[in-house]
Amino acid sequence: MKKLFTLIVFFIVAFATINAQKNVVYICVTDLASGDAIESEQPVIDAITAAKGGDYFNVTPFDASSITSEDVLTTLNAADVVIVGRSVNSGDVINDPQSEIYRKITAPVIHTSPWVIRGDRLGYVTGGTEHQNTDDTKVVQALIQDLSSPVFEGITNSTIDWTIGYTSNLTPETGDAGGTVLAKTDDDRILLILHDANVELPASGRTPLGPRAYMGNGQDNVEPATYWNYADDGAKVFINLVAYMADQVTAIDDVQTEAAKLTIVNYNGTVRISNAKLSNVSVYTLSGQLVNKPIVSNHIAEVTNLNKGVYLVKATVDSRTVTGKFIVQ
Repeated sequence: MKKLFTLIVFFIVAFATINAQKNVVYICVTDLASGDAIESEQPVIDAITAAKGGDYFNVTPFDASSITSEDVLTTLNAADVVIVGRSVNSGDVINDPQSEIYRKITAPVIHTSPWVIRGDRLGYVTGGTEHQNTDDTKVVQALIQDLSSPVFEGITNSTIDWTIGYTSNLTPETGDAGGTVLAKTDDDRILLILHDANVELPASGRTPLGPRAYMGNGQDNVEPATYWNYADDGAKVFINLVAYMADQVTAIDDVQTEAAKLTIVNYNGTVRISNAKLSNVSVYTLSGQLVNKPIVSNHIAEVTNLNKGVYLVKATVDSRTVTGKFIVQ
């Protein structure tokens, strides 16, 4: 009976862990007194918070001006996904320590501003110019490049309405810097691009430590300015993108099936890592130090006696390398 009770408790904890809220850190300009995001960013935060029934994402505004020391990496890397809002000044990411801090974020990051990722800033694309549409009523359409991608769940057409009114799109000359373009305009302007982790970006020579995505938005030429100007289908893609990036366990251009994902359960001081085809596991600190290489038995590995902190998992699943993350509190 005791064993049965323990097993029931384990599965309850496992279910709760798997279904826990996804923690979103939203970097933007905030009101330093209240900690709230500025008015133009709030509609984006509200849309994410309300998505999937309102209990899937927990969004925390994070003031961009506080990114002055690598101490912030503890908070950023513990997030399921980090979003860099449109209000972040592109000039503030050029020099170290800011640019190096952004590079060292191991959590998946979504950028919403083309100014921040252009070649003479963080360098996710090779050019430094953007096309700006200032027609408040213009509907920008997107050509979907791969409808099978999870970010297009619920989208059935290969051409969809993307944004309404002002938008800023990366011009054809910018290229993709080795990323995967999933949506663009009919004149080849980039609307949605994904980058794998640990790939050197040609424009900057930097190598981000986590997966990255860019999906631009925003109307600055209306009063009040708003950064939630997606058409219905575009909004659906954005929420899908947030969910997809929050679930990242491996290279972003190698779309994961459920069979290739790790199940990580932290119960009563023991971290259990499992997958039906798991064969190899290594556990690292965020700084890259190997702390444990547990034995895999019956496709399960267990790790104990870890100090409080955030840990990364590198594992072999069906001859593929996948990664995961967990927190010991």
